[in-house]
Amino acid sequence: MSSVDIPQYVLTFLEVSTLLFIFVVGLGVLGVLVLYLADRLQRRHAIRHNYPVIGRFRYVLEHFGKFFRQYFFAMDREELPFNRAERSWVYRAAKNVDNTTAFGSTRDIRATDSVLFVNCPFPTLGEDATETGAITIGPDCECPFTTGSLFNISAMSFGAISRPAVIALSHGARMAGCWLNTGEGGLSPWHLEGGADLVFQIGTAKYGVRDAQGHLSDSKLEEIAALRRVRMFEIKLSQGAKTGKGGILPGAKVTPEIARIRGIPVGQDSISPNRHPEIDSVDDLLDMIERIHRLTGKPVGFKTVIGATAWLDELCTAIERRGGQSAPDFITIDSADGGSGAAPMSLMDYVGLPISESLPVVVNKLHEYGLRSRIKVVASGKLITPGEVAWALCVGADFIASARGFMFALGCIQAMQCNRNTCPTGVTTHDRRLQAGLDPELKAERVRHYVDNMLHEVGIIAHACGVREPRQLRRYHARIVMADGRSVPLDTLYPDHQPTTPDKVVTLKHTTPYRPPRNPMETLFRLANRAQDLLDKTRAVDFLAPLALRLYLAPVFWIAGMTKVTGFEDIVQWFGNPDWGLGLPAPWLLAFLATASEVLGALCLLFGFATRWIAIPLMFTMVVAATTVHWHNGWQAVADAKAPFASKYLGPLKLEEAGPALERKERAKEILKEHGNYDWLTANGRYSFVVLNNGIEWAATYFIMLLTLFFIGAGRFLSLDYWIARAYRRPRH
Repeated sequence: MSSVDIPQYVLTFLEVSTLLFIFVVGLGVLGVLVLYLADRLQRRHAIRHNYPVIGRFRYVLEHFGKFFRQYFFAMDREELPFNRAERSWVYRAAKNVDNTTAFGSTRDIRATDSVLFVNCPFPTLGEDATETGAITIGPDCECPFTTGSLFNISAMSFGAISRPAVIALSHGARMAGCWLNTGEGGLSPWHLEGGADLVFQIGTAKYGVRDAQGHLSDSKLEEIAALRRVRMFEIKLSQGAKTGKGGILPGAKVTPEIARIRGIPVGQDSISPNRHPEIDSVDDLLDMIERIHRLTGKPVGFKTVIGATAWLDELCTAIERRGGQSAPDFITIDSADGGSGAAPMSLMDYVGLPISESLPVVVNKLHEYGLRSRIKVVASGKLITPGEVAWALCVGADFIASARGFMFALGCIQAMQCNRNTCPTGVTTHDRRLQAGLDPELKAERVRHYVDNMLHEVGIIAHACGVREPRQLRRYHARIVMADGRSVPLDTLYPDHQPTTPDKVVTLKHTTPYRPPRNPMETLFRLANRAQDLLDKTRAVDFLAPLALRLYLAPVFWIAGMTKVTGFEDIVQWFGNPDWGLGLPAPWLLAFLATASEVLGALCLLFGFATRWIAIPLMFTMVVAATTVHWHNGWQAVADAKAPFASKYLGPLKLEEAGPALERKERAKEILKEHGNYDWLTANGRYSFVVLNNGIEWAATYFIMLLTLFFIGAGRFLSLDYWIARAYRRPRH
């Protein structure tokens, strides 16, 4: 039996691998020994002391347990604060995909406090439906705010959420036609970038409008009010999840930019007072509202979580005593189970009333004192699905505002890492590596789709109840399931203090539907807007344009570059020869740069790598070619009397004369017909025989295409630039 000679490099590899394996195993054993001794010698953790090393897995499993429960063990409607069914609806709505379900509902309609809507035997037809009516907030202000938006973005400050998230919300709010609340962290450039209507929130720390002592600054308030996009001001008294405590922004999230906007030290916890020091009574609150009214001329309201209700009587009585001009223009009612980036669990779990109780109380109080038409009501707090929004409208809300719903639209997966600066989706983190996964352009579209689909499905509920638009929903359109399993009408559970309207009769019978007349111009504008919306949908494939430019230019420059490679010596002489070339110094270097630019440029254009950078030297080569080789030949690359700048139809704008070239062309054709095989030469068509003018036309065309790529880049999805930017591009602070 013959022996097999094993190559030396194989033996070396096996020897090194064996030694490496022994080293790794030994290192692991040493590590386990160190952990064993550390656990046995410590006394702080009983589990680790009694079960060294193995006891450490408890913390690992405890950490990952909530993620496993979310994806593998919890039923669709079991989780809190939002179950999988609720999140899935938002995800599908934001992605604008099919949101229908099959077979039957997984929602237990017999559960206590479930909402059931009362359908009408004769629902509203599509042609009888109307647009959501516009409402004016602060009609007596110098700058009232009239809006038809129903579903809006609630307060989330720049700091609590990331820069890309704010940008996406700003652009999405503008596209959807809803407002965006800045949150208590002040006004950032990213709130303004999208051009959305903004509600500036004044928190207890007065971020963005505070003086050096932390008091409200009149001058800064006037500066904010001068911005056209800031439409309203909201005084934050309290918010869900941390009623009775001010805002908390962990120091890890206080970047230099956020510190500059808020006027606080970098890297230190930003903790707001638990109330406005100057507001200690309802009269103080009304004084503050009057002051902001006077300085800004814009609608002013306040946000609060309802707990005790007696102060609402005091507030309404004080407004009656002082006059309607002192009243807030709107009140935002937040739910005790609202959200927060960071709050004590004791406040989250036990303090304040949920929106299901507080909203009807506030609406009834305003009706009781005759203030309902003067003061608008905004409902906020866990209202992220159409059923919840429709319920709030039934109770009497004018507007609904959501924060966490829009976080889901941005991609939030309810990881509950908001207070740790480790949000895996980039929504609530300032880690630029994690932010890179949140594309503001794509997420802005999802924000828009979320609003559009929300309004669509709330409209479906309204039409099923027999009304023409969602704001006509009333309490008698909903029922609440009680503990005994029976449902009672919402207007029985919470009697409505407003007078009965004819809507109830209309709801039950639609024998003679009334169709309000429409202004022809309004119809025209609506059709134009719908056409524009359809046109905007093509932006989903806008990456095809730069891709087409790249695929067109890549072979052009590859051929040009390889031609220079094969004739490199001639290119060197052309750069250096003063008689028939350019006569430039260092001709070899210049020839190498020109050749390398075109060869490398072709590859970069093909793969979409460093496209904007490579466009610069390529544009330079086109300028050199146009000015040194083609300039004296004029514009046309091919002589044509109808070509740009030579056509007689340009009149005085005509820049060149193609006549001589065309004369040469006709003479050449005569010679070929007489002495050559002209039929063979022109077998592919009448115009296959041309006179090359060798003007600057092609160089200029390539320059324009490269200039376009320089500004728009390689395009999304089908370029290396796009994926590299998503993974590694660092936002500029």
